[in-house]
Amino acid sequence: MSDIPSKTASVDNGESGATNESAVAPVDGVDMPSDPENMTFLQTAQSVLWAMLGVQSKRNASRDFGKGKLSHFIILGLFFTLIFIFTLVSIIGYVIGDIA
Repeated sequence: MSDIPSKTASVDNGESGATNESAVAPVDGVDMPSDPENMTFLQTAQSVLWAMLGVQSKRNASRDFGKGKLSHFIILGLFFTLIFIFTLVSIIGYVIGDIA
């Protein structure tokens, strides 16, 4: 056996004090390990998009500050901002092109 400790969650299933060592806690409807070291790409992208809309749960905000990397948020924020601007310019160009 190895000397490396396991990083599994201990979840009480409510039956006579029994615990399930390999349980996975759901986060926002997605089964994720209960204590990952860093945020996944999908979690970071979701947080950036929700922040752009101005809505974010306190639980996710605290997760972002605790486990997220600033550089990932900045890069994804710039990327989604560029996509937003490109989309607006394309729609306006299409509408103005139809009028003129």
